[in-house]
Amino acid sequence: MTTKNQTIQCISPLDLSLTSYDGKNFHKLTKPLKCYTVSRVLFEDVITYSFKIPFTQSTEDLASMVEIKMYEEAGLNLEKNYKITHIIKQLEFEEMALIEVFAVDFTKIYDNFKTIIKQVKYIDFLAIPFLAFSALYKNKILETKNDIFFYLGETEAFISFYKDGNYISSKSMINFKKIVKRINESGILIDSDRLYGILKEKGLYPSNYTEEEKNLFDTLEKIFSEILSTINSVAMHNRNVFGFDKIQRLFFTTKEAEILGFKAFVANFGLINVEVLDFNFFTQKQERNSLNNVISYYCFDKYLEDSNEQNITIFVRPPIFYKSEIGRFIYGMIGVLLSMSFSYFYYYLEVSNATEQQVILQKKYNELQKKENIYKTALTITQDEISKITMKIQEEQKSIQKIVVAMDEMEQKQNSENNFVNFLAQINSMLQEYNLRVVRIEQRGFKYLEVEVFTNYNTRDNISKFIKALIAEGFVDVQTNEIKLDNTNYISKICLNHE
Repeated sequence: MTTKNQTIQCISPLDLSLTSYDGKNFHKLTKPLKCYTVSRVLFEDVITYSFKIPFTQSTEDLASMVEIKMYEEAGLNLEKNYKITHIIKQLEFEEMALIEVFAVDFTKIYDNFKTIIKQVKYIDFLAIPFLAFSALYKNKILETKNDIFFYLGETEAFISFYKDGNYISSKSMINFKKIVKRINESGILIDSDRLYGILKEKGLYPSNYTEEEKNLFDTLEKIFSEILSTINSVAMHNRNVFGFDKIQRLFFTTKEAEILGFKAFVANFGLINVEVLDFNFFTQKQERNSLNNVISYYCFDKYLEDSNEQNITIFVRPPIFYKSEIGRFIYGMIGVLLSMSFSYFYYYLEVSNATEQQVILQKKYNELQKKENIYKTALTITQDEISKITMKIQEEQKSIQKIVVAMDEMEQKQNSENNFVNFLAQINSMLQEYNLRVVRIEQRGFKYLEVEVFTNYNTRDNISKFIKALIAEGFVDVQTNEIKLDNTNYISKICLNHE
């Protein structure tokens, strides 16, 4: 990154602490500086919605289309104000572009920063947290690979997927506070500080726990297995949509300490070729929780480029006078005005003020016009909404029926859950080994799995090899229909039983 003789300050949205960054070093601050100020929103406050458009479609009116879809389809409240931005993502197997939209309620932004804003006055750049890792690739800190960033904070946790240096998806995860709650519910009373200490000293190695602590380890093992199962499931989805073939690196950080044995736990789960790394992206020694430093780095990069892409701040700094439209006009006219009488100077000043007022009024009129259009559009889709609600009711009824069935399976699920997680991990590893893509996966309880796979002409024999490998691994009742040619791909449905 090209450095600049400037300093920015970053506000943590969690505790409102301040960190400065000058392009080289991070420093904790005890009081605000008068400089470019940045921060991020909380993951839970971001409303996300996606839709597709053809590659051939013009993006000139995309901003208006995005806003309309967010109110019509994503369900934004017409009575509230939102900051909305979007990114465009390329799909691997479709001639379409995926528009991913992010919206944050003005009220949530204001509530998060209402105390600190009295001191700093402005927040020049407000970032969406899971987009910040892109700067690490842009400035060659990280080599472009298939990466996952897993941030496990006290009250916030999420994963973010990147393919070849480009963001593709993110998902909320269980945070540390909820992990403590799960442990307490299992009958073990513990607080966050104590759990951090245990994970640092004993970690996820069962041999480090006494017989009296077995229940604690079993609970931790189940929670972290669920975490890795979720990561694996999202990775499989991204594989089909974005061509995310395999996980190459997993970057992981917690608030306080490294979790002893986490790398081995990941490998034992089935992710044996995944490199597990910490969030220490920068050469300067820093505290464990460096997500805030990543945000500082990302926003500093935006600052150097004078870029406001994906900036969702509502605390905007007013433009410097000589950079404003009216300022440039007045400075350009000074030479002429000096030769005129005071009355002419007063006249031009009044005209300038009137022009500025006209711009402000026009902007307000445009905003009212836009809201009017949104209201009109909302009225026209009322009938469609009724139809959607009816369909949703039918779907909910089906879901209720599924819940009734699931309740009957709860006792069996308790004993089968851990085995099935390992079962899924093994199947996924074998699919990657034989370079097979998944069309559909259907689970039946915790023993049966139906997988529909496809491959191209050159690797069509891999389907047969995959089936033989399943039998060799001890899976029973492995069945398949005939391998069919579909356009240029070979496709087959495989059923198997895990005992």
